[in-house]
Amino acid sequence: MRLTFLLVLLFAFAKNGPAQDSTVVDFEHFQMGTQWKVIAFFPQGDLEEKEIEQDLIHLLDSLNTICSDYDPESELNKVVGLANEKKWVEVSPVLFDIIERSQFYSKQARGAFDISIGPLSRLWRRAFRRQVFPEGNQVEEVRSKVNYRWIRIRKNALHLRRKGMRLDLGGIAKGYAVDVLCERLLTQGATSFLVDGGGDLRVLGGSPGKESWEVQLPNGEVKTIQSGAIATSGATYRYLIHKGKKYSHLIDPRTGYGVLGQRIVTVVAKEACSADAWASVFSILEGKQAEKLQEKWRPEIEVIIFE
Repeated sequence: MRLTFLLVLLFAFAKNGPAQDSTVVDFEHFQMGTQWKVIAFFPQGDLEEKEIEQDLIHLLDSLNTICSDYDPESELNKVVGLANEKKWVEVSPVLFDIIERSQFYSKQARGAFDISIGPLSRLWRRAFRRQVFPEGNQVEEVRSKVNYRWIRIRKNALHLRRKGMRLDLGGIAKGYAVDVLCERLLTQGATSFLVDGGGDLRVLGGSPGKESWEVQLPNGEVKTIQSGAIATSGATYRYLIHKGKKYSHLIDPRTGYGVLGQRIVTVVAKEACSADAWASVFSILEGKQAEKLQEKWRPEIEVIIFE
């Protein structure tokens, strides 16, 4: 649904951590189509760093088996297949939570954010892979299956009101996963951490020798964060040219086409799920509607737009 720009972290990492007697967990893991980075500091004690690392990796892998729209065996794809045939299908608490949160952002953005974009995602992935613009009425035919209002949820159950609907959690799943990993770190006793899901970032405390983390924004400026999350979305590098227009890989669910223009949006929020979803929203939404929405949610979120 969107391209996340990797935010460059400005610190020289040393194993001594913020405090000389800290226990450090530091690893990378490829999942959800991107490289993850986790750095966490714990008070020194009876901690097994490798056990914590393996626990977090297992947690991240399990979230992918729930949320992935690429994996035909994921819970998401299995449930969507059944929800197209039955009236109501039971879903796991995690999947229900993500869908419920997604519906909130869809309503706030009036459809500029829409996880039912799955059919359009598939069409445009193929178009970008082949570098061939969709023919004829393909976009309109596929867009007829996209509308967040047709997603119905209740008591851990899902129903899709139109045949052929598919869900794509790409605009929120990584941020959600970042938050889940952060909550696990807190229960394990971490006093400071950084969790980076390919640019969807959440931190607490500070980097080695500092009281906060420093993040380089797309324009080169440095943002200091002691507790919170940041995500960046933009349409700069991937596009298709058709009849003289550049169509981004960022698809507007309301039109079915990639957005025009090359702006980049960074959102700072309390949680990564929120930053991720709002970055997706404001990459699509423009004009007075975007301005009103930013004003409504200030100061809970900070939206930075780079033209």
